[in-house]
Parts: sequence; C-alpha cells; structure tokens
Amino acid sequence: MFFGLFGSFILTHLKISADTFNIAGGAILFIIALEMVNGRRQARKSKAAAESVPKEELIRLSSSPLAVPLLAGPAAITSVMVFSDFYNTDSLFLNVGSIFFAMLLSALILYTAAWGSKFINLTISTVMSRVVGILLAAIAIQTILNGLNNLGIVNL
Repeated sequence: MFFGLFGSFILTHLKISADTFNIAGGAILFIIALEMVNGRRQARKSKAAAESVPKEELIRLSSSPLAVPLLAGPAAITSVMVFSDFYNTDSLFLNVGSIFFAMLLSALILYTAAWGSKFINLTISTVMSRVVGILLAAIAIQTILNGLNNLGIVNL
C-alpha cells in the first residue's frame, strides 16, 4: 500500500531505478536461498523452538525487514508502483482492493501451511526445504540477471 501511494516518488527522489531494486531484492533472496540449502534456516527454527526466547527478541525478529521482500518482493512492489503511475486515481480503489486480496490470499496460504506442517515428517521437511532453496537460488539469480540486463550491463 505504501509503495503504491508513495513508492514512485521515493524511488525517483532517491534516484533508484526499478532495475536496481530488482538486483538488491535478488541478492537478498539469494542469501536466504543459501541458508535454506545449507540447512541454517531449519536449524535456527529448531533452536528457537527449543529455547525460551525473551519477548524483546521476539518483537525484534517479528519486525525484520526481510519479511517484506519475501512476501512482496521487488517485482510486486515495482508492479504496484507502475500500475499506480499508469492508471489514474479513479482506479486507486482497484489497486488497493487487489493488494488487500493478495494479502488475504497470502495469509490463508501461510495459515494452511503452518497447520499442515504438523503432519509432515522432519526429514521430508528438511529435504523439501533444501530443494526449494535451490529453486529459490535460481529465481534470485534470474532476478539479478534481469535487472543487469535492463541496465545494459549484461546482454541476455
């Protein structure tokens, strides 16, 4: 919502292009993918579940800015900014409604995944996490290459 209303202004003011934004998002995504492949994310989740974590630490972790690129990555933020600029203010209701629908659908999927994870064996979960990490790394590299290609640094 914020980027739909103010994103274009902020990025223009800071002289940041959408392609640069894609490269940064791809780099963050690649780091997360490496952690998944190496099993660090699973180990961190297990450790956090086994220990009693202080309330301040939980608040700090829950407000991590990494949650934003995971659910609303550079492509989604850029799309929202482009559609907000391309269409006039008459379609602002449509843009806001689309964002709310995507948020509702994401919440439903995450809730279902959390509920379903109770029924999956830890070994299967670990293997699937590493396979998804490899796919995520490929997506991250492609996002970076797309940004570099659009900037004219790499010719694909």
